[in-house]
Amino acid sequence: MTEYIVIGVVVAVIIAIIIAWSINRAIFKKYDRVVRETSPSYKNLSKLNQRQNFHTDISNIYKYAEYPKSRRGVENFNFQKFLTAILYERENAFYDVFAKCKQNKNAWDKYCDDCEKAKIFVEENEFEKIVANSNEKKLKYKKYNQHEQRIFEQTILRLPTITTSIYLLASYTSPAGQSHAQRSCNISHEDVYATLLSLKEMRAKERIRLAKERDITTRQQVIENEEREMLKKNRELEKKVQRLEKEKEELQSKEQEFQLATKGHIYSAEATKESADDFDNLSPYEQLKRLKQMLDDGDIDYDEYNQKRKEIAG
Repeated sequence: MTEYIVIGVVVAVIIAIIIAWSINRAIFKKYDRVVRETSPSYKNLSKLNQRQNFHTDISNIYKYAEYPKSRRGVENFNFQKFLTAILYERENAFYDVFAKCKQNKNAWDKYCDDCEKAKIFVEENEFEKIVANSNEKKLKYKKYNQHEQRIFEQTILRLPTITTSIYLLASYTSPAGQSHAQRSCNISHEDVYATLLSLKEMRAKERIRLAKERDITTRQQVIENEEREMLKKNRELEKKVQRLEKEKEELQSKEQEFQLATKGHIYSAEATKESADDFDNLSPYEQLKRLKQMLDDGDIDYDEYNQKRKEIAG
């Protein structure tokens, strides 16, 4: 009999708890609904949230792992070198991540300021007007205010990604699985960005070096081209000189042949007779002039000149 009494009491207590919970739950939902319908702070915050456009495609941590072939490889693993290699391959991607983190940070700061401006909780005198215009008459301001503050805090958006980090892992497991070693390192937002800047500076120096090498190579090519052009012109000049020398030799040879042929013609009997006939047909003045010309040209000597001169004058 006692057992049934105990069971009955337990059941009654459970039922009472369920009923109390249901009542409290109903009251909670009632205040929740009324606050969402009447609270200006909730309405302002809801509109503010709709205008936000935080970058959600970035993470606050990026994980990379390397697997050395021995335990010693794990112990001597160079995390800084590993980080540099990762950023070297993904430099533009991480610059984009940092740019979006900065944009999120600026947008979040403004959002927080706007949240403070939107925080306009209902005063007690305003609450009385809300109750008067509501179907719910049995509302208490203190409880309404508690629900209003709770709902406002719950409606505030979550902090977006404004910083990022890189988690590096070096791990080794023996083929038999009996030996295992690992080390890890977490690179902060500031250290990752500093490495990016260092890498950027290194790339800039590399570009300058390559530009200088290209400039030197270009200058060498220009000099080589100029030397080749000069050699080409020298060869052409040598060919012209050789051709001119050959033409000169040919001209001298022809001149000698002409002189020989002309000399033979001047002193041949027929040429002498023709010359004499032409000379006799000239006037004394022209004969003397011709005779002087012949002396000057070496065709006759001085004695012949005087003899002929006397004959003309005689």
